[in-house]
Amino acid sequence: MALDMIVMLQADLNMHSLPEGRKAQLTQLLSAAEIRIKKTGITPNLADASDCQLIVDYAAWMWRR
Repeated sequence: MALDMIVMLQADLNMHSLPEGRKAQLTQLLSAAEIRIKKTGITPNLADASDCQLIVDYAAWMWRR
């Protein structure tokens, strides 16, 4: 993956340091967001910054709801 989506998600959620358990939780959240996006028929290109941002935004929304 060209972009570090964990770091992007961390910044979006204003989390400056993460314990390992929280990092694993955010990784799982990113995976879930990507799967949900794929279920809509969109195939994200992880080399494209805008597609990575879409996944991060969706994961952040899932975290906040």
